[in-house]
Amino acid sequence: MPRRDRTPLHDIHGESNARFTVGAWDAANVAVLEASGSDVRSALEAGLRAVLQLATAGELEPPASDRSVPLRAEGDDLSELCFDLIEDFLDELGFSPFACHGVAVDGVLHRFGGGYVAWGYALESTAPAPKSILPEVLKMPTVESQADGIVFRVAMVRVDA
Repeated sequence: MPRRDRTPLHDIHGESNARFTVGAWDAANVAVLEASGSDVRSALEAGLRAVLQLATAGELEPPASDRSVPLRAEGDDLSELCFDLIEDFLDELGFSPFACHGVAVDGVLHRFGGGYVAWGYALESTAPAPKSILPEVLKMPTVESQADGIVFRVAMVRVDA
């Protein structure tokens, strides 16, 4: 059996210090987001919040509701896990008739036989979804393990219709 990665998946005892930054769209309609946290779960959640900010172009938050939609992802490594989770979230944003006002990642586990699985939910409102063009992941996210946690970097592209 292969040795497991020791990157913390969920630090229940520490501060998550989750944060994200989103770069401006450049001339090629590419924006880079960076999400970090003390563990994989908090960094993934920060990354999805960055994707939500890009997808809504910073529009005002719609009224909250108790409606939620499940998200799930798998990957052989953390980069694939991040990619799959963003794709699942973007699919939900594109499919749902309701606006999204938040997102959460509930857990991340090692899969039996290797790899990872993550799950969470998108929070929907009662307002209709905005008619915006959703960004797409340009290339596989990069993952960097640092002393204070994990960092995901994702290049997103906006394909104008």
